[in-house]
Amino acid sequence: MEVMALINSIFPTLASLKNSCYYTSHNDNVEISRNPGETSVSILRRFSRKVQSSGVIPRKRSLRYSGRIQSHYKVKMKTLKSIARKANTAELIKLGKAPIETKRRR
Repeated sequence: MEVMALINSIFPTLASLKNSCYYTSHNDNVEISRNPGETSVSILRRFSRKVQSSGVIPRKRSLRYSGRIQSHYKVKMKTLKSIARKANTAELIKLGKAPIETKRRR
């Protein structure tokens, strides 16, 4: 019963299910049904193997930190800001007032 407690703590939605294990997310579905006489350890093993083979975890990890696409206005304002900064630096260089740049080291 320790394994079932572990499953219920990891997947609280599975607590109500007795004979099957599910993992459902938007387009990712993994389902394991309990065979007669099968131990809870083997169910957990089969479920883990099925989740690993389906590629759910790498896909979710790759999407974890992906940001939204910036709006057209944000992109435009960022571009204008960089153009203004470059123009300002070019003007300072012509006047001889540009800050001394040190080479960047890796």
